[in-house]
Amino acid sequence: MRIEFALPILLMLACDDKVDDTATSGVEADADTDTDTDTDTDTDTDTDTDTDSDTDADTHYDTLGREDGVNSLLDDFLENVSEDDSINWFFVNADLDALKSSLHDQICEVTDGGCVYQGDDMATIHADMAITDEQFNAMVADLLISFDDLGVSYTPSTFDGGTAGDVVITAFADMQSDIVTDPDGDQVDFNKLGSYRGVEALMDTVVANIEADSRLSGFFTDTDMSGLVNSKAYQASELTGGYVVYSGPTMLEAHKGRCIGTTEFDAFLDVLLDALATHGIEYSPTLDGSMPIDGLLREYLLMEEEVLEACK
Repeated sequence: MRIEFALPILLMLACDDKVDDTATSGVEADADTDTDTDTDTDTDTDTDTDTDSDTDADTHYDTLGREDGVNSLLDDFLENVSEDDSINWFFVNADLDALKSSLHDQICEVTDGGCVYQGDDMATIHADMAITDEQFNAMVADLLISFDDLGVSYTPSTFDGGTAGDVVITAFADMQSDIVTDPDGDQVDFNKLGSYRGVEALMDTVVANIEADSRLSGFFTDTDMSGLVNSKAYQASELTGGYVVYSGPTMLEAHKGRCIGTTEFDAFLDVLLDALATHGIEYSPTLDGSMPIDGLLREYLLMEEEVLEACK
């Protein structure tokens, strides 16, 4: 098991509920001072013992509130994820109902709720996502926030106290090696560029440069520029190996009838290179792949034939 959450501030906020040892000792002391003929005390002791035994028989799934409780936890968790800019882009096209059902079955199984998770294994599901340790830890942080929101007990830092929260976190930690395929974010160009938010920031600058360039701005007078940023960010993310699917028009479709020539295409390359400079992103002179942005620049050059259109 590998737990590398590195969440000291968040964990300090957690409430670690513990049984009051002093109160327990007091009960035992009172029982010792009673006479052996005190049948009421014996009866109370027997009743307390039976009750505690029944409570101990409850599963962690029961502690979480069974199906309704786990689903409430997941609703809170998925809301946290949707507001987490570091990972929410993973779920833009996800079937959240199916995801919630799958997560419920996994949690139910590891907390002895009697469920059997029947989905694909974690390695298969996440093979093409290039998930980093940082992104995995962000997901765990969002889950811990939900634990705090709903009062789910867990042991900060170590998760070894045997509580329901500990069991769930430990189960996720055991899956980490199957889920994370780019631990340090240095294997896929997309992650090297700062994952989706890094690419989005770059494209935001590109679009701002387009609006400020007289050679190009006239082509976009009726364009939703915010939508253009999103479209270009999705396209660039997919082209650099990110787990993002570009579903917009092809370059041929997007530029048909615009009469774009080499002058305008060169102007686009200028604003793109200016944006790279703004963000401190370097490229190799021959685009040989030695820099993370090289592959994207090669893809843009290959689009020239689709973008150019001779008009009279």
